Amino acid sequence: MKAERLGVSASFRPMRAALERAGAGAEPRAVVRGSETLAARLVAGGYLALLAACVFAGDASDDDSLLWIGGAALVLALGVFAAGLAGAVALPRLSKSALWCLALTTALVAWLGVSIAWSVEPDRSWSYFDRGVVYLALLGVGILAGGLVRRATTVAAAELALIVGLVLAVGLAVKVFPSLYPDSERIARLRAPVGYWNALALLFAFGLPLALWLAGLAGRRTGLRALAVVFAYLLGVGLALTFSRGGILAALAAVVVALALNRDRAHRLVDVAVAGTGATLVSAWALGQPGLAADGLPLSARASDGHHLALALLLGGLAVAGLTVVLSRLRLADRLPRFSRRWAIGAALLAAVLLAVAVAASDPGARINEFRNPPAVDVSQEGNRLTSLSSNHRWTWWTEAWELFKDHPFLGVGAGTFGVAHKQVRVTDLHAVEPHSLPLQFLAETGLVGALLAGGAALAAALALVGALRRTDGPERGAMVALICVAVAYAVQGLVDFDWDFLAVTGPVMLITGVLLTAGRQSPPPRRNGLWAFAPPLAAAALLYSLAVPWLAERKVERAYEAVANGDPVAAVRSARSASGLNPLSVDPLRAEASARVLGGDLDGARRALADAVELQPKNSATWYELGFFELRIAQRPGAAIGPLSRAATLDPHGDAPALLVEARGS
Repeated sequence: MKAERLGVSASFRPMRAALERAGAGAEPRAVVRGSETLAARLVAGGYLALLAACVFAGDASDDDSLLWIGGAALVLALGVFAAGLAGAVALPRLSKSALWCLALTTALVAWLGVSIAWSVEPDRSWSYFDRGVVYLALLGVGILAGGLVRRATTVAAAELALIVGLVLAVGLAVKVFPSLYPDSERIARLRAPVGYWNALALLFAFGLPLALWLAGLAGRRTGLRALAVVFAYLLGVGLALTFSRGGILAALAAVVVALALNRDRAHRLVDVAVAGTGATLVSAWALGQPGLAADGLPLSARASDGHHLALALLLGGLAVAGLTVVLSRLRLADRLPRFSRRWAIGAALLAAVLLAVAVAASDPGARINEFRNPPAVDVSQEGNRLTSLSSNHRWTWWTEAWELFKDHPFLGVGAGTFGVAHKQVRVTDLHAVEPHSLPLQFLAETGLVGALLAGGAALAAALALVGALRRTDGPERGAMVALICVAVAYAVQGLVDFDWDFLAVTGPVMLITGVLLTAGRQSPPPRRNGLWAFAPPLAAAALLYSLAVPWLAERKVERAYEAVANGDPVAAVRSARSASGLNPLSVDPLRAEASARVLGGDLDGARRALADAVELQPKNSATWYELGFFELRIAQRPGAAIGPLSRAATLDPHGDAPALLVEARGS
């Protein structure tokens, strides 16, 4: 009997072990599912919050918002990634193209940081590395959202449409009520709430394919479709009021690609025609009103024409909505002949060729000269600039960027340093922070290595997006087409502007690119990776430190100048030296220290601080100029000023140093 019991027990052991394994796996899987739900909610909420923060709190091209927005993106992305490595969350699966995109983007950001070693302005390169870290973190958040959030593509498109709609509402409200925005009297170009008209125009260009997607989503519901077409119409008017030619080109490219990729082209073509006609008529009227299109007018004139604009927008919107409803009920689009994607692309190319021929036929030499406008000739910033073919100094800056690339072909002059480096090669006193072309910017600042990394990342992303579109069908496909057109608009305007400096436009593109890289792909089961789960928190801590230190140093520099203004040189020197300890690559703390020591009568100490700035950035003409100015005007030693001013004049022949050098030699 004992033997029988033992035999039964022995035969039951495998079954019992299997049941125990199943039971042991049941509870952890429930925990994993709960963790995945929590992670999906965190990522979805964080995605929307980051999208809104980038657009509304991006601080134009300043770095003040990088710490807060970038810090939140880092914590979210690396926190969820760590949970995935710990086996609590199923991490998204990436295609080979998407992996290449992520790897090359990471390598590019690392290269931005490495360029600090030879940069002509290392503190600026550090800031540019931090900006790249923020963009990489936003890309990571998008990747996680695409893999964890249900119907992520539709959600991302709807959220971006909402944000662009809010931006449009604020922008048009500022035109109607100009007192809402500072400096409205001096400048007519629409730039609120982003702060830069070309970036705002790009956001409006983002909105156009999204509006067409919403119109398609409405289907036969004519009221909803009419609202979507009115949205596109208002975006067109807002785009015109920015006076941004690059933004208009980006918008046209996005609409053409949307029509080419959309399967319901006839209906979308009708929507484009209705919205475009309304926007063209209202914009043409608005550009003829001085209060809306001319600079330097009193607020009363702007307010008067702004109120007329509100009425024009309302009447135009009613007309567009009514026409959309009528054409929908008549089913005009159903009566149009079907045309393939090739016909759509061919028609767009033919229109572009005909436009180019028409422009060239008028006088090609004159048109080329107009594009390559002399550096001394400024293009009007008023509404009539839309009819100008001038590059508005871009040709000059592109030439300077190419010269810098030829002088430093492999490594470049340092990330983000065109504003300092181009002074050596410029032929006038015209200054630019960046060359207004992303390809030339990467070539000049990061050399061939950086340009290849950036181009490779963009190409890998494009291949991944094409693959994502091919594997997607149903309702998600329309949203994916709209988001791909957003990326197209960014790429087109990036050829003629410096969008990398603006969190308001590059941040959203990074987020949606991440979503598109993983949307629709099945995530593998969660797996534990042991000690690797500790790597993301360590990386987050190091990168947060990199973001925080320059920000803290800048705050201390501000305190130093406040102390100078309050007549307290001791406190000013203390704050300035503390800032130098935090950011030893920056010359700003040394400038603040020099000002404080001059206030306290310590001219030798001020001279040492300025000399340290020269030693820190010897290729920056500003450090040599400030030392020479100090010797000539403050220390009253013209002989000692000649050397620094000579060096400053060599590094920037068209700056202020040559005139001051003549004064020093004549003293």
